[in-house]
Amino acid sequence: MSNASFGGGSYSKSYFDKTFGDMQVQEEQEYAGGIEKYNYEYSTKNIESFNKNIANMILKERGTATSESATGTDYSTTSGSVPTLIPIWVSPDIINLSRKETPLYELLPKVAIRGKFYDWNTAQFASTNAGFKPEDASLPDYDDTYARNSIQMKYAYAVGRVTGPMQIASRGYIDMERQEIMMKSRALLQTIENEIINGATATDANGFNGLTASITTNSTTQSAAINISAIRTSILHARQGAETYAVATAGGNPNLIVTDLQTLDDIKALLQAYLRYNGPMMSIAWGLRAVEFEGIPIISSKFMTTTTTSKSLFVLDTSVVKLGVALDITMERLAKTNDSNKFYLKWYGALLVLVENWCSKIITIT
Repeated sequence: MSNASFGGGSYSKSYFDKTFGDMQVQEEQEYAGGIEKYNYEYSTKNIESFNKNIANMILKERGTATSESATGTDYSTTSGSVPTLIPIWVSPDIINLSRKETPLYELLPKVAIRGKFYDWNTAQFASTNAGFKPEDASLPDYDDTYARNSIQMKYAYAVGRVTGPMQIASRGYIDMERQEIMMKSRALLQTIENEIINGATATDANGFNGLTASITTNSTTQSAAINISAIRTSILHARQGAETYAVATAGGNPNLIVTDLQTLDDIKALLQAYLRYNGPMMSIAWGLRAVEFEGIPIISSKFMTTTTTSKSLFVLDTSVVKLGVALDITMERLAKTNDSNKFYLKWYGALLVLVENWCSKIITIT
């Protein structure tokens, strides 16, 4: 039998021992009533002692009309009705409602960059630099094609400040400066992640081109729901380096597919028959589990829209899609000009899509 609460005690055996035991009354012993004088006097003393013990155990309930609580309405964060005697204890947990995962920032290879630009060369065979010839044929030489490419590093910042009074007032509850640094760090990471996907120098010259703006050769306009055939075709485009086959055109080895949350759910539904059995799941970096399609993991990013006709899917070869980093996330304090601590976090870098036609994308998915 569970204990029923009463005045801080219970109706269990412990309650019996607390009330009767303190008076040395045994179980089934008569302690009140009777007609004999001796029994009456004995029971009277027991009753006085019993009532005293009961009075000590019963706690008077003070309702909302008393000074323990504010009158008029129950307490809430917006009512302004704060209890006068009951302290308000705030949980140390602070839930960041703006927090999103940053899978591409975590998964893409990061390359240390020296200088303000990342420069690299590409090479391509001459169309006739090798071939079969008859006996004793002339042997002219042919020049291959080399080209220089360059991507400029861009600079992202997040600035925070905590006043002196705030630091003092929050002592015992939270280190407010540490909290501010954590919030600004998360904001900076999410800004970088969003730029990796949606960045476009045509609309913001201060940022860099993301996947949407960088991948142009292999772009399929779906204008319908995602389907297995469309994904296979997009992977084929990345593997052969173009939408149509050409002997002189090389292709990539795609190893990552990125899409939005809704499209990933639609893909799971398309693969449902397989999910029942072997479950096309695979582990990628740090034990992250992902749906697998033709040996390629599919992950989702919350920075890709789920709006119909605006959804998209990227097929990436991460040997040529990297994150160039001239300066990783660094915190510096700013000059102290008033009663506050001001700081900023900074990151220098850009997305490096070194061979965009080794990747592909599907756009306008409904």
